[in-house]
Amino acid sequence: MSGAALLAMAMLITLAGLSVAAQVPVAFAAEPTGSWPQFRGDPSHSGDNPNEQTIGSANVGTLSRYWRFDADEFVWSSPAVADGVVFVGSYDGILYALNASTGAKIWQRRTGGPIWSSPAVAGGVVFVGSDDGNLYALNAATGAKLWRFATGGPLVSSPAVADGVVYVGASKGTVHALNAATGAELWSHPTGGDFVFSSPAVTNGIVYIGADLLNSPFAPHPGSLYALDATTGAELWKLSLSQEVDSSPAVAGGVVYVGCFDGSVHALVASTGAEIWSYQTGGGVWSSPAVTGGVVYVGSQDESLYALDASTGAKLWSFATGGPVDSSPAVANGVVYFGSTNPLGDDLYALDASTGAKLWGYKTWDSRGVESSPAVADGVVYVGTMGSFFNRGPYKVLAFRPQPPLSISSSSLTVPYGGSFTLTAQLGLIGVTNDLVSIYRTPYGRARTFVTSGHLDQSGAISVTVGGYSVTTAFTATWDGDATHGSVTSNPVYVKVSARVTGALSRYYGISKGYRLYHYSTDPKKSPVFSATVSPNHAGGDLDFRLQRYTSAGWRTVALNGGYRLTAKSQARVVWIPKDSSVKGWRMRTRAEWPGDPRNGASSSRWAYFRVTS
Repeated sequence: MSGAALLAMAMLITLAGLSVAAQVPVAFAAEPTGSWPQFRGDPSHSGDNPNEQTIGSANVGTLSRYWRFDADEFVWSSPAVADGVVFVGSYDGILYALNASTGAKIWQRRTGGPIWSSPAVAGGVVFVGSDDGNLYALNAATGAKLWRFATGGPLVSSPAVADGVVYVGASKGTVHALNAATGAELWSHPTGGDFVFSSPAVTNGIVYIGADLLNSPFAPHPGSLYALDATTGAELWKLSLSQEVDSSPAVAGGVVYVGCFDGSVHALVASTGAEIWSYQTGGGVWSSPAVTGGVVYVGSQDESLYALDASTGAKLWSFATGGPVDSSPAVANGVVYFGSTNPLGDDLYALDASTGAKLWGYKTWDSRGVESSPAVADGVVYVGTMGSFFNRGPYKVLAFRPQPPLSISSSSLTVPYGGSFTLTAQLGLIGVTNDLVSIYRTPYGRARTFVTSGHLDQSGAISVTVGGYSVTTAFTATWDGDATHGSVTSNPVYVKVSARVTGALSRYYGISKGYRLYHYSTDPKKSPVFSATVSPNHAGGDLDFRLQRYTSAGWRTVALNGGYRLTAKSQARVVWIPKDSSVKGWRMRTRAEWPGDPRNGASSSRWAYFRVTS
């Protein structure tokens, strides 16, 4: 008999005004102060962060995942980082503002279409384009809309902000310049094509941007690179190429560098457009170049990242990934970071900028890999992922930072409600004069508090057994340093606490061999009732109820009903009503299942057994 043979009826008390409790962001570590405020880091699109000093070739190999945030669709958009907040868009049409230290969502703003565009942050305002054809200006602190500008078609180009002006390309083949404070259009320039995928680079009073001629009857479609006067929009020069220019240009030292979908990379005199050199890769170039230290770094769909001499175009080195490199590289402190689409290997790489040697790699397990371009700020690397071809997700925003010399681990990463576990802090330094280490806890939604402190043993470790926790908790260890070492705080270890779910059957008339007995009835007032409580209080959350029948093949689920709203006392109940008398004599059991949330891991009540008699 299928699950349809039993009708589940909820007998719930719903309080007026009850809603799901808000998720409060928790600061598990000090907020970063560095920034990567727009696509490619700055208006000239250098792709370089010259202020990064925390991560370098000496410690990039210890990068470990700092936090993860899941979006509802793939993340092509590249993160922007400013004032301790990460801003990133998703194909789900939402711009997210995330705490840079924890990944906790601060706010989100839904647009009318998918977001391919990478946000730009300036003066407390976030600018981002949407497939709904609008460029949005949002309050960076709250997400409130300040203004929007309609371009007349899907907007994929990432805005650049310079000197109080926002520059962006639109799918209608037009480049727009807008007053950043009001959204008023200052000028627009038609490119003569149908689509502008490229994002503008702005420097020395000139806007550089690529365009596609998608209305051309010829295939492949030709494209162009434009140089426009930043004040008036007047065309200063144009370079026509055989295929699309979706790559975004970078400008350094009076030279503009850009890739073309015909596989070429070009270096041009920024003031005139005269070509200095070109280099041919083995595949289309969507990747936008990064330029620093006399070297151009750019990816190709021939599955390689290239390092080219910025003056001559000569190849210095290349690195093969096993998948197309559409991600635009970021360079910081002698390290090049970029993504790839390699189903069999790493999706995110860190290479030595001088030699191309692989220093670190990370596999996201997303078959579509990483096309987002990394942002590097204050010792943290941020990037988005594309999810899987098959299960369509998860779609992640990831943050990585080096593992500090002080670490903390737990004997168990998931414990039952109130259970105990052992924390071990390990200092990876030898010969320190101060051997006192402290451990702190930050329960979800609460402030950080002190747990204990102790002296390191001969192996440089301290261990402590703790317990009694009711919600998922982050633990960190701190060491104040000594005369030759600075203070350090470990990365957090998160111990997930499963909720406590209890339940009981009622209305039975007797018990036989552990089974509650019920007279057959289709009257809801006489049918089996299973009541459940979730601890800690999860008022407004949803609880699931499962019903199983014993068969010759063992216990089999015949009904799984979800979405039962917990009352103010964190309780819910279900009434199992037989459809007909065929259920008489069946051996049955039921339980409540909590699916889990950020506060508590998934958990279930014990099975309650019953039979329906005549």
